[in-house]
Amino acid sequence: MEHKFIKHTNCSKPGTCPICDGGLAICEVCGLLEGSLTTDCPGYRVYDEKSDDIYQGKIDFVNGQWVTQPSPHSPAYYRQTDRNQGKQREVCQCCSGTGICPTVDGYEESCLTCNGRGYFTY
Repeated sequence: MEHKFIKHTNCSKPGTCPICDGGLAICEVCGLLEGSLTTDCPGYRVYDEKSDDIYQGKIDFVNGQWVTQPSPHSPAYYRQTDRNQGKQREVCQCCSGTGICPTVDGYEESCLTCNGRGYFTY
């Protein structure tokens, strides 16, 4: 089943609505959005525990069943392999894949080891 994305008609917040103006993708059937979207819509409301696992790349819903693989919408999918180039990616150990590191004086800045990407491509 394909996701059925929320579309606003006669939006009460034109110019500031993340769905109308920002292109935010939210499935009105399962409630999943953006990086927690599965490959296929499960057809029922998915709870927070599953959306976190989807976002982290632990599970996906494909062809009517839950599988242990990252969804192509998940950030974990792109950290695993560079799908455009077929190159392997390794998570930066300095920033643990966030791309942000604390400075000596307690501020946060883009990781200098991976240039803020959170990974290395090889």
